[in-house]
Amino acid sequence: MPKRHAIPSFVGLRTFEAVARHGSFRRAAGELNVTESAVSHQIAALEASLDTKLFVRQPGGVQLSASGEILIPFMREAFDQIENGTALLRRDQSEGGLTLQIYVTLAVRWLIPRLHRFRHAHPDIRLAIDSSLMDWDFVPKAADMAIVYAQAPKRTGIDYVHLFDTSLVLVANPKLARRIAKARDLANLTALEVSSAPDDLETWFSSDRRARPETVEKFDSYLLAIEAAIDGLGFMVAPELLVRSDILAGKLAEPMKTKVAQSGGWYLAYQSRKRTDRRIQAFRKWIQDEIRA
Repeated sequence: MPKRHAIPSFVGLRTFEAVARHGSFRRAAGELNVTESAVSHQIAALEASLDTKLFVRQPGGVQLSASGEILIPFMREAFDQIENGTALLRRDQSEGGLTLQIYVTLAVRWLIPRLHRFRHAHPDIRLAIDSSLMDWDFVPKAADMAIVYAQAPKRTGIDYVHLFDTSLVLVANPKLARRIAKARDLANLTALEVSSAPDDLETWFSSDRRARPETVEKFDSYLLAIEAAIDGLGFMVAPELLVRSDILAGKLAEPMKTKVAQSGGWYLAYQSRKRTDRRIQAFRKWIQDEIRA
């Protein structure tokens, strides 16, 4: 058999990949839970073993050298393969477990009321819901797939399957809604705004050049803002799918029938290399059938 060259330290290679991804010794140290000095030592040792410089030091960070640019795609592929192998082990050990990243409001108001049908159709797949993430985009390290809202989703290595579009509607509790007949009636009322979705109010009010209300109270999730609207603390503009059940239940009313299309859409996201995973395929088909129904 051909003689293999000595492979550099795995720790050094892992440190190299982290620094290359972050462009910073400090941020790589934070991810690896070591000191910045330890990162610098590992990179120096790796460069010595390869007899080449891998980074060009610059104020505020580092950039890959020509040698580093050659090495990094091989390292990324290697770590992807390691992740694939360990993921297979975890999947076997979890007996079909699947984790879905989803915004808490969408989970509570839309997914959970339908979830019993998925469990009935696929009793062998244990679906875990993760709504603890604040990131609005898919986080592959934390979940197998995600339902996300995006305007132009495009990330290398991620498949985005369009699920549906929705409109923005203005809602308030029934008592407050009786005071709203025209846009000018909103001027002296309190608007409830979701901090991570400030475009909702702007989009709805700018559709007919309406003047925005002067008083705006902010909430960190749609769920909290919806509950505040139900309690009569103000009106809000929200994606229709998140408030439809409350409108049907009589908890919220839609005093103005103006609907304004959201600029983005809702997508199921997962890593491209996992598109053949039977569990993800099963969930994808199920949720598309639910939406069509």
